[in-house]
Amino acid sequence: GILGAGYNYESDDEPFVVEGGFGAHIPIVKRFRINMEAKSQWMSSFSDTYVNKSSFSILPAFRILPHLELFAGPSINYMETDNIKNKSMFPGSNLWKKYREDKLEQVFIGYTAGIQWIF
Repeated sequence: GILGAGYNYESDDEPFVVEGGFGAHIPIVKRFRINMEAKSQWMSSFSDTYVNKSSFSILPAFRILPHLELFAGPSINYMETDNIKNKSMFPGSNLWKKYREDKLEQVFIGYTAGIQWIF
């Protein structure tokens, strides 16, 4: 499972972030595997407005030390908000978008990269 909490410094209106999702590890060889994740982030100030981002990622991962792994890969994302002020949080390029007076929606390609400590 995936659980997370944080703070979004790009938005004064929706600064608090919670995240949840599911992941899977597909072993290929001893030091290489494919990680797959489906997750959703909810950004809000715990008021009436929000930003929601749902994503699916495929992340090749290389174990460089017994407890340290590097990973990176593409994601497909759907993002929506009911607060027009959050338009700056949406990426400039997209596969699909729909902007109305009361809701912004967008589908786009992104990426994730990181280092993971394995317990």
